[in-house]
Amino acid sequence: MASITKRGKKWQVRYSKRRKIQVKQSDGTFKTEYKLEQVSKSGFNTKREAIEYSAKLELQAADGVKLRNDISFYDYFCQWYEQTKKPHVRISTQYQYQAIAKLIYNFFGYTEFKNIKRIDFQRFLNGLNFSPSYIRKITAVIRSCIKYAMVDKIISNDFTTLVNNKGNIKRKRKIEYLNLDEIKKLVDYCKVHRKEDEYCYLIILAIVTGARVGELVALHWNDIDFENQKININKSFNFITRTDGLTKTQSSIRTIAVNSDTLNILKELKSKKTDRIFERNNKAYTKERIGAHLYKNLKAIGINKKIVFHSLRHCHVALLHSIGIDWYAISKRLGHRNLTTTLNIYAYLIDEEKEKADTLIKDKLNSIF
Repeated sequence: MASITKRGKKWQVRYSKRRKIQVKQSDGTFKTEYKLEQVSKSGFNTKREAIEYSAKLELQAADGVKLRNDISFYDYFCQWYEQTKKPHVRISTQYQYQAIAKLIYNFFGYTEFKNIKRIDFQRFLNGLNFSPSYIRKITAVIRSCIKYAMVDKIISNDFTTLVNNKGNIKRKRKIEYLNLDEIKKLVDYCKVHRKEDEYCYLIILAIVTGARVGELVALHWNDIDFENQKININKSFNFITRTDGLTKTQSSIRTIAVNSDTLNILKELKSKKTDRIFERNNKAYTKERIGAHLYKNLKAIGINKKIVFHSLRHCHVALLHSIGIDWYAISKRLGHRNLTTTLNIYAYLIDEEKEKADTLIKDKLNSIF
């Protein structure tokens, strides 16, 4: 509750409320306690100004806003996520933020945000047994939250600065890729057997377009411009909610040029008379069935590599790179935000290119000297 008093010629507001908090115990559990929260401010010229400020504090308290800068790291992260991220990202991305929030809660509990030091955050990272890329992602997300907190004057320093976030190299997922001969072999097999296995159409289109699996399954016939030989990518299928939703990023919304032969093959699926291109029994394809059919077709042509459907996106890049398409054009076709993203992901192709160039340079030098 608030009290308003006059001190000399000025008015003062004092607001008090007991707030329920969770305090982490030595055994790792949490105990509910009540903490008195008090805020006071003086210097109001009139009683009306003091009353208006008091009413503002009452509204903030009713909305669950803490009046002092003693909010926990976990609480602030959840508020930041709910207000700045959740309304604008896909459901699958929301799950990722929620997973990070759980990690924060499990380690820090309700530790006040302002009391966390760099060494505390380093201990947090050291206790995570994840791949280097996921550790970097966790750090990047938390760093974005910290920037907001610094502007809000909740904390004064970024405790993620200079931390070691290398992760566990053993947890790095190794994905195998197809070489150019294997890609051609898979495409040829799918062309021959597409009438008996309609998932072959999806495999062919993935290799030809480089689109993500969610983008492909979200395609409807009105997304295909047969006259101008283009496919419009403007949504992505969520395999959890089984609905079409936002693309991965805004830059993922794009138009992809496709050759006429591929579109003529795809047109055969119109005989099913469905609005969505890739569905069976009025239901969109599932990830499990897509993976199973890819594995079956690879096995049929004698390829035993551990290939996932996303690997076909890499196959597309390898094809484009082999025919001399520049990296900027490839980046735009993939729907990446910038060229750096593309070069980081497909660095292994650049390394292969460097090895070939080194060999060529040595051969040329030998011919000169």
